[in-house]
Amino acid sequence: MRDSTDVQARLYETKRRCLSISPALEIESDFQVCEFMGEQLLAMQLFAQLDHLTAQDERWFGQCLMSLGHCERAIEHYTRAIEMGCVEARIDMVRPLLVVHSQKDAEMALDSFDPEQLQGYNRPLWYRNASTVLVMKKDSEGSLQHAREAWRTIQGLAEFPFIAPKVLFELSDTYDHMGDAKLAIYYLDRADEISSYKYNISIKLSRIALYYKNGKYSLIVPLIKELLQKDEYSAFHHMADLYMGHIYRIRNQTDEAINSYKKVIALLQDDISKEMELQARVLLSSIYALQRRKIECFHEESRAKDLAISKVGDFHLSLRILYNDFALDRRTADDVVLDLMKIEGYCKEEGDIGLWLRAGMILSEIYCSAYPEKFSDKIEEVLMNITYYKFYYHMRSEWYYLPRSFAFVGEKYPNLMEEKNEKIKLVTIDREELLIENQAIALPFRKIVEIIAYLKYKNGARISEIVTDVFGEMEPDKGRNYFHQIKHQLNDKMDAVRIEFDKKSKKYILVADLPIHWDLESIIRENSTFKGIFLPSSGSDWVIELNQKLSE
Repeated sequence: MRDSTDVQARLYETKRRCLSISPALEIESDFQVCEFMGEQLLAMQLFAQLDHLTAQDERWFGQCLMSLGHCERAIEHYTRAIEMGCVEARIDMVRPLLVVHSQKDAEMALDSFDPEQLQGYNRPLWYRNASTVLVMKKDSEGSLQHAREAWRTIQGLAEFPFIAPKVLFELSDTYDHMGDAKLAIYYLDRADEISSYKYNISIKLSRIALYYKNGKYSLIVPLIKELLQKDEYSAFHHMADLYMGHIYRIRNQTDEAINSYKKVIALLQDDISKEMELQARVLLSSIYALQRRKIECFHEESRAKDLAISKVGDFHLSLRILYNDFALDRRTADDVVLDLMKIEGYCKEEGDIGLWLRAGMILSEIYCSAYPEKFSDKIEEVLMNITYYKFYYHMRSEWYYLPRSFAFVGEKYPNLMEEKNEKIKLVTIDREELLIENQAIALPFRKIVEIIAYLKYKNGARISEIVTDVFGEMEPDKGRNYFHQIKHQLNDKMDAVRIEFDKKSKKYILVADLPIHWDLESIIRENSTFKGIFLPSSGSDWVIELNQKLSE
């Protein structure tokens, strides 16, 4: 009874917050409120307590399940909603059908409606999902037109604050597929800005994908680590580990890449959708081929063959096996080249740019080894195509498998595929923030910014100095423990900035992969005065003294 009372109390508070955002909203289901307010776990608890669900309950609980990544279960509840008379649930079914069934099934669900006859929020949802289907069909202009229509038809509806972020997310995705990274990030930022709840998983995953495609790897790692700490989104953890594996390959951290791909496989053992497990296994097989670990390579290939159920999956697997055949001398170079050229030609005709470029890159590597007279022309052709289609970072992790070609590219075109030169900004005047590429990093402890500023100001410090200067209001043992908690959290959540112990100087120092631009640094260096407050939330003696010194 106490659990039921607690759930109802939380539901009451969630409804209150929901209606405070949109007082005119007509609530169809308690699960609708949970979905709108990002309280999907509350929806799961509520579902466990109910003996009977209405058609609208089934529909909105399906939406909650989709938000948590449970596509098959969502389809089950959408189907029940339809059987109970809520035919509009077919609109919602489009997205999970794209994931676990087929594009054809998704199109049939959409075609059962005339969008102009739909009422209220159902019309913008239809246009939004139609936009997604058109993206899958590589019809970017049609997708953009439908996404804009979704945005137009959501205006003025009571559901606007809750559905508008989904529409903006769709606009971002469409511009991403059109190759316009600036507009893609702009619309994603807008979606994040107006989202009715703090952690929107769709937006987070899209950020990871966008940053990866644009070479902003240091921005990805904090997002991945944040996601992996959220148990309620465990259904998405395999995606985080897959991206981590890609980044480890780019940074030539082979053991870490292998561990990440193994995590993906372990997480997806019982999953119905096999596309991600296929990716992890074929990538793992080629790492093993590069290391000449023949048994492990063959094992991953064999398991992957059972997972390739789509045409794209078949070609992805075929490319990897051909590469492995060459790397492990299982077939002659002539045979491998002949098959690769067939795949390269087919993928070009089908418009699959990614697979076409990968085939060309593998061909260039084989030419470098077996047909050196053909290598220069082929690698130049591949680089020209990568440049034309702006696939610099899409293909970045692929070079890991092609050491000869990558050595050539690195020597002749050293700046072509470097990691984006991001900047870390340490903001300490009038506010306290740590930003990478103007994106604020979520920090769990109030003192983290002060610790970073202190270590930068002092150029490293001993633990006794840190405890005295930064944690002077605490007992020494508590101050020491607090510092080590901050150090652990910073090193765990960040990739670009870490605190490490320098054994030689016996000091804790800042280690940064990117340049840190500190807003106060030039003022200190030039010994000039400034208007403002340095670290306004801090009452530490060193901060008070520096504020006084700089204001004189």
